[in-house]
Amino acid sequence: MPRQTWEYNRLKFPASHAPPLRNVTAHIESAANHAAAARRIQQLRVEIEDRFHGVAQMPSTMGACLVMLGVGLILILMWMVSRHIDDLVDAMSHLFG
Repeated sequence: MPRQTWEYNRLKFPASHAPPLRNVTAHIESAANHAAAARRIQQLRVEIEDRFHGVAQMPSTMGACLVMLGVGLILILMWMVSRHIDDLVDAMSHLFG
């Protein structure tokens, strides 16, 4: 996973991403251990969350293909069950009857 680190005003901001998953992981570290640094980190976290809530993603081609594949598999399964329903009823009646 590619990893980048930004530093600003004694704050470290390492981030890594996984493009196939459209995922980003970020971790904020501060060299200073006082309330001002904690407030800056909290403010940065709130700003990032607000920005990510406004980001809308279009459905991906791979996601649409996986949905269609799942629907196709369900339809094939239901078709096979409907063709062999008499055999299934006989098997259940011998098993539980």
